[in-house]
Amino acid sequence: MPNNLPPNWDWVKLEDIGEIIGGGTPSTRVKEYFDGNIAWITPADLTGYKNKFITFGKRNITEEGLKNSSARIIPKGSILFSSRAPIGYVVIAASDLTTNQGVKSLVPTKKY
Repeated sequence: MPNNLPPNWDWVKLEDIGEIIGGGTPSTRVKEYFDGNIAWITPADLTGYKNKFITFGKRNITEEGLKNSSARIIPKGSILFSSRAPIGYVVIAASDLTTNQGVKSLVPTKKY
């Protein structure tokens, strides 16, 4: 690994500082899974998004939608990466939220 890091920086693997979690989508055919009070972020929400932190997207899911999908609650402070078009957006969760499968989240387990 290169040694030209700034002072007090360390090279680490992402798996050493957090858990990487994929999102999920409840069945869009079940209307009771949507329009709830759980924030649900998709890559489309990040298109043109300029803020560092995100709290909510265009759609929310319900508790029932959460239970009936592979979506998980991503805790505040997690780092979200869009992995489907548009690719490459990065934001920080400003509150607990969920994501669809087009977003990967790094949930920190160790503070540096």
